[in-house]
Amino acid sequence: MATIAADVTDLRTAEAELARMLAREQESRLQLEIARRELAELNEQLHILASTDPLTGLANRMNLLEHVSSMLARAERNGAAVASVYVDLDRFKLVNDRFGHHVGDEMLRSVAERLRLAARRGDVIARLGGDEFVVLLTDVERDRVERVVESLVARVCAGLAEPFVFGGVEIRVSSSVGTSIYPLDAADARALLERADGAMYDRKRARPERTIAVAPASSAA
Repeated sequence: MATIAADVTDLRTAEAELARMLAREQESRLQLEIARRELAELNEQLHILASTDPLTGLANRMNLLEHVSSMLARAERNGAAVASVYVDLDRFKLVNDRFGHHVGDEMLRSVAERLRLAARRGDVIARLGGDEFVVLLTDVERDRVERVVESLVARVCAGLAEPFVFGGVEIRVSSSVGTSIYPLDAADARALLERADGAMYDRKRARPERTIAVAPASSAA
């Protein structure tokens, strides 16, 4: 009987090296996927920072302008209407001067929350800076857009008329609101925002000079 012996050391060494190479490749692919996910998350965070007001979490001016343009294009295709509602707090500077910016910031955050409650689902709410806010009503039927805007303005004014309470002090401020409707009042995005802004300032100038009202919170009815 003949016996044939073969040295498999080189084969086993090659197999082991191949296994190590495959493991390294798998690890590299895993690290690449992790890096891709981290990059996507970072890009998302940067987009949020670039498009969001840091104080209130609302859309910022740039984000609003992007929404206006896209919403008007969609409204044109669908035969719908878009409305812009500008909201400005009267004499808000007095709040900062009397109570400090920390109270002013808390009030602005409260205003943002009240606007969220007043707006419809799908509407865009933005803070343009300072004490100026915009609610953008989208996808409204043209034959009922004026009623929808009136209803929103009533909810906004009612919400902002409620006192703000900070540190045991009740603060009341009035607000001025201006509206504009596409395509009734404006034919493009820029005109829609400018008309609402102008209407808001017209209303502010037409009203008597107002000041903030302050009282102990315990005296609120």
